[in-house]
Amino acid sequence: MASIMIMIWHLKKWTENNKYDDYKTEGIVLNEYASHRHLIELIGSQLMIELRVKIVNIKYSVEGVNK
Repeated sequence: MASIMIMIWHLKKWTENNKYDDYKTEGIVLNEYASHRHLIELIGSQLMIELRVKIVNIKYSVEGVNK
């Protein structure tokens, strides 16, 4: 089963130009067939977010895609 490396940029805001500046970076490894719920739980665990009281809002960009 393959895994996907995901970089998490957090602790700052998106700019008006849809860029994310002045952030902290962490990485997680996700099974390629993992559910959305598992992704949220993994992000919450990595960033020490209490998911029962906070909502994780994911914005993403896809880079380095092989054609």
